[in-house]
Amino acid sequence: MSMNISAGATYWMAEAQYRLGKYDQAINIYRDFVKMPGASTQTYYAMVPYNMGYARMKQKQYAEAAGEFSKFIDSRPSDQRLLSDARLRLADSYF
Repeated sequence: MSMNISAGATYWMAEAQYRLGKYDQAINIYRDFVKMPGASTQTYYAMVPYNMGYARMKQKQYAEAAGEFSKFIDSRPSDQRLLSDARLRLADSYF
């Protein structure tokens, strides 16, 4: 299997775990994904901190969520809707 296909499959496995409410597993798989060869070439690579931030929020791990949303904001995403949402979630994580 090519590195890109393997990395993509890993990302979508993390997404599936998140949607099933298995946030710990999703976080672990996202971490595995970013370390994989070929991961950084995936279009959704930059979404990992945003997605992990949401997984942390669901677990009420607000300090960790803040760190993830900050990483996403610092990456200067071009999607203004996601950037605005990340800023709001960052603020939420402080309350």
